[in-house]
Amino acid sequence: MRNKKRLAAFLGVVAVFALIIVPIAAAHTVSITALLDCNGNLSYTVTDWTNSGSGALNDDIEITAGGQTASGAFTSGHTTISGSFSGISGSSVTVTAKAVDTWGDGYGGGQTASFTAHKPDNCQVTPSISTSLQPSSITAGSSAYDKATLTGLSNASGGNVAFTVYSSSDCKTGATSAGSASVSGSGTVSVYSDAVEFDAAGKYYWQAAYSGDANNKAVASVCTDEVLTVNQPTTSTVTTITTVPTTSTVTTTNTVTTQNTVTNTITNTNTVTNTNTVTVPQTNTVTVTVPSTTTVTVPKTVTVTVPKTVTVTKTVTTKAFTPPTLPAKIAITKNPKSQSIAAGGTASFQITVTNTGKVTLTDVTVNDPKSPACDRDLGTLAAGSSKSYTCELAKAQKDFTNVACVGGKPPTGASVSACDTANVKVAPFKPAKIKAVHHVVKKAAPKPKPKPKPKVVAHGLPMNTG
Repeated sequence: MRNKKRLAAFLGVVAVFALIIVPIAAAHTVSITALLDCNGNLSYTVTDWTNSGSGALNDDIEITAGGQTASGAFTSGHTTISGSFSGISGSSVTVTAKAVDTWGDGYGGGQTASFTAHKPDNCQVTPSISTSLQPSSITAGSSAYDKATLTGLSNASGGNVAFTVYSSSDCKTGATSAGSASVSGSGTVSVYSDAVEFDAAGKYYWQAAYSGDANNKAVASVCTDEVLTVNQPTTSTVTTITTVPTTSTVTTTNTVTTQNTVTNTITNTNTVTNTNTVTVPQTNTVTVTVPSTTTVTVPKTVTVTVPKTVTVTKTVTTKAFTPPTLPAKIAITKNPKSQSIAAGGTASFQITVTNTGKVTLTDVTVNDPKSPACDRDLGTLAAGSSKSYTCELAKAQKDFTNVACVGGKPPTGASVSACDTANVKVAPFKPAKIKAVHHVVKKAAPKPKPKPKPKVVAHGLPMNTG
C-alpha cells in the first residue's frame, strides 16, 4: 500500500513537468540550387529551410553571387524563394543563401547554403563584324585607318581585333600590321586600327580579325570588303619639245600675158623685172605698159627661220591632303551594380576608367557627387589603357543610386565623357529579438508520515512500560 502511494506521488511530479517544460525548436536546414546560362544570367531557388510548419517564418534571407546581393523572406512554412542576377562574368559562380533574422519559432539565424553553377559547354555565341575605311581613297604620302564594329557580343573579355593591310585581293601577300585593339563588353562594340601612311600608288586590301574569347567565337571581315585606293600626286610639270626645219623655201612665179595695158596690184615689196626695173611701195596701184607677152618674176625663194626647240610647261596644283582626325572616347565602370548593407553601414565600390579611343587623354577626372570619397584626378591616360581604384561611402541611411562620371581632353576637339551607376539598398534597423527563457519549477515531494510503533501485547504477562 505504501509503495502504491509513493508511485502516485512520483507520477504527479512527472505530470507537472510535462505541463511546464518548453518544447525544443526543430533544427532548420538550408538548400539552394542555381542555373547559369551562356549570357551570364543566373537564376536561383531557395527551399526546405525547416520542417516545423509555421515556424519557418523569416523576414531576412540574404542571397549573394558574383559581388551582387539580393534579399527575400519566408512568409509560410515549406515555401521557396526564387530570383535572378545578370552580368555574371566567368564560366562559373557560387551563389550563397543566409538566414540573417531569427526564425519564427525562436530558433536563431545564421544558417547558410551554397551552390556552384557552371555555364553549359560550347555556349559561345557567334558575333558579326563590319568594317569601314577612313577614308577609302587617298594620295600617296597620306594616311588612312580602319574601324571594326562587332555586333552580338556576350560578355566579351580578353579578346582583340587585329588589323592587317595586304597588297593582294586574297589577303595573302604583302601583309603589314595596322595594330590591334582589345574588345570588352556585350552587344555592339567598335574599335579602331592605327593610322598607316602609304607612299606608293595602287590598291591595298584591309582585313579585321577578332580572336574570340570564352564566350564569343572568332570572326574576320572579308578581304575584298575594304579596298583602299592610293593615287599619284596631281601636281606635275609636262615638257613638250617640238623640232621644225630651220629653213623653209617658198617658190612663186606669176606670168601675165596681155596685149593691152595691164593694171596689177602688188601687196609686197618686190622687184618687177621687165625691160626696165620698177620699184613700187608695199601697197600701191601701178600701171605698167608691157608688150603683149610679159613675164613678171618675183623672188623664187622665201626663207622662214623658227627656233629649233619649243618647250611648253603645264603646272596643275591640287589642294593639300588633310590627315584624318582619330576618334577620342572614354568609358567608366562602377561595381558592384547592386549591393545591400545595414542602416548606418558602409558601401564599397570599385571604379575602372578606360581610354577606349585612339588618342591620349589628359586631365582625366572622376566626379561622384553622392560618394565624394570616390572623386579622383587620374591625370593622363594613354589610348587603350585603364586605371582602377576602390572607394567607400560610410554611414548610409537609405537606398540610393550612385552615379559616377568621368571626363578627359583629347589633343584636339571637344572633351569626352561617360557615366555609370550602382544601386545601394539600405536595410532598415531591426532591434534584436530576445528569446524567452522558461524556468521549470520542480515541486517538492511530500514528506512521508512517521511509521507508528508496533504495540506489543504479552499474553498473561504484565506489559512493560518502562
